[in-house]
Amino acid sequence: MGETSTGYCASGNPSADMYVYNPLTMRTILNAHDLSIRVALALPGSRVALTDDAIRKRGGGLRATRSSHLYKGTSPPIDHLPHELLLEVFKLHVDLDTPVQSLVTLILVCKLWRNTVEDTPSLWRRISGREGSSSIQRALTLAKNAPLAITYRQSEARAIPTAFFAQIGYRIAQAKSLTINVGRIDHFPAILETISTTILETLDVVILLAQGRQANTVTLFGGKAASSTLKNFRVTHLPVALAPLRLSGLRSLGLSDIPITSADEVLRILMDSPALEDCSLTRLAFSKEFTPSKHLQRLLGSESNIAGANLRSIRLLHLRHLELWGLSGSFIHFLLSNMQALSLVSFRVQGEPHESPASELLTADISHLAPALKGPTAAAKKIQISSWDDKSWTLCIGKLIIDFQGIRINPRRHMEETLNWVYGHLGEHLKALPTSLLTLEYNAHLDLILWLGANLRVTNLELWTSGRSHRPRRIVSLLASPVAAMSNQWALPDLELLDTNVIDESGKWEILEMVKARHSFIQAQEDQGQRDVKLKSLKEIRLHAGGNN
Repeated sequence: MGETSTGYCASGNPSADMYVYNPLTMRTILNAHDLSIRVALALPGSRVALTDDAIRKRGGGLRATRSSHLYKGTSPPIDHLPHELLLEVFKLHVDLDTPVQSLVTLILVCKLWRNTVEDTPSLWRRISGREGSSSIQRALTLAKNAPLAITYRQSEARAIPTAFFAQIGYRIAQAKSLTINVGRIDHFPAILETISTTILETLDVVILLAQGRQANTVTLFGGKAASSTLKNFRVTHLPVALAPLRLSGLRSLGLSDIPITSADEVLRILMDSPALEDCSLTRLAFSKEFTPSKHLQRLLGSESNIAGANLRSIRLLHLRHLELWGLSGSFIHFLLSNMQALSLVSFRVQGEPHESPASELLTADISHLAPALKGPTAAAKKIQISSWDDKSWTLCIGKLIIDFQGIRINPRRHMEETLNWVYGHLGEHLKALPTSLLTLEYNAHLDLILWLGANLRVTNLELWTSGRSHRPRRIVSLLASPVAAMSNQWALPDLELLDTNVIDESGKWEILEMVKARHSFIQAQEDQGQRDVKLKSLKEIRLHAGGNN
């Protein structure tokens, strides 16, 4: 190996070490981490301490040095990194989808790296279904007794579920985290129904295709209680028996589309998990017609006040993210009335009230949560209101999302009730935010349009039409003239952007006439010396040739 060879030998002796340094791999590793640290690099004849920025600035020079000659009689710069720091860089380099392939690139760099990687079981702890059988077996062997992180997503996997879990089954009790995403319930690994694990921290299971409410119940861990180490439990479309698990002390809970027939166990889990940070409850069977049982009332500490205004028995003071989706308004109200939280980052709620939001959800019983609910709206830049039919609408302010489904709503009254509660409890300053309105033109309620324009600063209108012509019938004409004769009041006076899928020539003409009418009114007002014209000019119109997507 002569002077023109690229790279260096880890031992400084070419004949004793055939593992040659690969500068491309080294640059990949150094660029893999984004830590603000100083690394001492021992360059030939000098020692220089460089920051990440300095390394990037001098990257070309360093690469030229590395590729121009061999390091003879001295160790290479990377050898001067402390062993712990080198391992951290290696961990940051490992691709979560194909961890073994990432580690193989490190092994090929030099003998030192090969020995370091192969002698560190924690680097091999990630087992991924995206890798082949030989790679998986290599990882299982070199991981030794290290806690495993096992991920299997059937849509990306190289082996079918039965083959993958048959190969790793003898080590599954060693799993610290299990992420499983399969197409059908019969693909769910049966070994999890019988095996017990004492170190499992995360279980995340998604069954893509729902099996209906008649699917057989799955009992995990041989019917025994889950280990106290289990902190993150999320299941979707898996008919799991919750009660035997006796879940408690969770940091993350996600239950979606599972046939739970009683709320008691869910509420017990919440009460026994005061450190919970993330909670998502979605389309749970018990919530459709929820009535608190006597046992549940005793569990919460009172039989006389089922409204829960004075109970606050569910203390979730660390809760950051809360999602209550596709649940009955009565259950949502009961849960929120009994819950304490300090500062949420996001809150998503979808209720199915029978009458109105104000009478079933947004009551005085949940006003104690107002300080916590200010968090999701803290960074809000706009208000977004979506209404796609007579039975659904959504209000979004930052990371606060309120959605109502299933009742033939009185749009203006229900929206007014909701916004009044939001402004009254979360801050009047939210009124000043610009508002975007998304609606189907056919189902749009003119009284709601007028009310929103008079009470909010609606700057964007996303209007989708239906039918062959894609021609607007009502809203555009409403925007083309004052709301009443001899009046200066216009619908949506702050409107600046119209986004619609009108492709019909007549529809386009109506939009053009509307723009001209609004502009003419503004010009006339200015000609009369009006300095503060309430009506704004449209700045942008977007026309989409097609359906509402």
